[in-house]
Order: sequence, then structure tokens, then C-alpha cells
Amino acid sequence: MGYSSLTLAVNVSTKQFQTESFVADVKKILEQTKFPSQNLELEITESILMTDIESSTSIINELSGIGVHFSLDDCGTGYSSLSYLKKFPFRLVKIDKSFIDDVTCCYQDKALVSAVITIAKSYNMMVVAEGVETEDQKQMLNFLECDAIQGWLVSRPLVEKDFLTFLKNHRENSN
Repeated sequence: MGYSSLTLAVNVSTKQFQTESFVADVKKILEQTKFPSQNLELEITESILMTDIESSTSIINELSGIGVHFSLDDCGTGYSSLSYLKKFPFRLVKIDKSFIDDVTCCYQDKALVSAVITIAKSYNMMVVAEGVETEDQKQMLNFLECDAIQGWLVSRPLVEKDFLTFLKNHRENSN
């Protein structure tokens, strides 16, 4: 449909990630659908990594080797070890909505969001704020130099037809 630069982000559950066939399943789906691996981003949480660090490293390295990208989802809600940013080849970090909710009024949340942004950027990773619902949150995140936002301020969940209209309108507005 002419949207070759879009990334498809897929949340991966702990159960899925732990199956012995996970890597083979991802490769098979990419092959069957002819979907470009570099346009696939698998979102994993800190808790998935902690289940079996050695296995997690192997899975991430193997899929990264064929071009699949990874993001650390819900950053700050799991084991909260920022050492993951150093150990794994994440392309981006997604800051959990629970920190975004009060980013405009709670000094601690603003400080945490700012710190995550600074650390992630020092590793050349992009940062996405989850659950952005207000213009004030968006402005604060812009001030803190967050790369992107997702949430109801951007769009409510959409059915396929409405999503395609959203994409078309976004393409026309960006030209």
C-alpha cells in the first residue's frame, strides 16, 4: 500500500518468548508473509528478560541478526534495572503510562522520565512515552526531548478501515 517505512510493533508475552520455537516461528511468519524483518519491532518487558537472561540474549541476538528490532516496553515497571539498555540491542525504550500520567505535576515522575530519556539517548536509543492523553503531557515530553508519543492524544484504538483512513490523512498532512 506504499507504506514501506512503517514499523509494525508487536507485544510479546513471556509465554510466547519462552517457547522453544519462538525464533523459528518469527522467521516462518516473516517468510510466509514476506514482511520485511527490518520493519518488525518486538516489544518485550523487563520481566521477560529476567526469566532466563542467557536464553533471552540468544533469542534477541539471533532475531536482531536478521534485522528484527526490539524495544523495552513498560520501562520502569518491572525489575527497573537500566543495565538492560547496555546489555541488549534495543532500538527504543517505551516509558510506561504510569510515569506519564503525572509528568506535568509530580516532580518525581518528571525526574524519572527525564533520566530515562537521557540514559536511553546516551545509548542512541529512541524514547516513546506511552499513554499520552493531554496536550500538557505532550508539551512536557517535548520539553524533555522525548522522541515520540503514543496514546489517546494521538488516536483512540481503531478498526482496520479507520486505521487506513488515519494513515492516509497522516501521509497527506506530512507532505
